[in-house]
Amino acid sequence: MTNLPPVDEDHARDWIFEYSEAKRMAPYRANVILEKALLDTQPAPPDEDECCGSSCCPCVLDLWREEVAVWKAVRDGTSVETLAARKNFKS
Repeated sequence: MTNLPPVDEDHARDWIFEYSEAKRMAPYRANVILEKALLDTQPAPPDEDECCGSSCCPCVLDLWREEVAVWKAVRDGTSVETLAARKNFKS
């Protein structure tokens, strides 16, 4: 897991709000992303049994990859526009 400096909560809230608006994200999903972005360590991957292998859209692995990308972005200065423009978050 990657450890980056802690993020300012106000900065994270503003960043996530802009990101969720750009992605037209449901409020529940925006709150989950914010919760993960405020963690001190990178979000943990889902358990192996959480992915059913049926190519769901979105897959829990896709959601986790987005959470990790946002977690990093709020810390390293990536712009909302840059991350919101990404179509997927494959590693």
